[in-house]
Amino acid sequence: MRAIKRRTTAERLEEWERLNRAAAEMEAASVRRAHPGIDDRGVFLLLVRRRYGDAVARAVWPDAGPTNP
Repeated sequence: MRAIKRRTTAERLEEWERLNRAAAEMEAASVRRAHPGIDDRGVFLLLVRRRYGDAVARAVWPDAGPTNP
């Protein structure tokens, strides 16, 4: 914890950004492993559906329906 406290706010924000980016890349890779033929848009829509639900996803992106992988 002391090492974290010694970092500047900017350094902590940079690390937070790196960790969030890594988590997002791992999440997308997981979708790609489960659905090998999925394209970038399909990955995006599936992740939106997982995070916000089908109804919200379809309200914003009509092609995000549950018939997508």
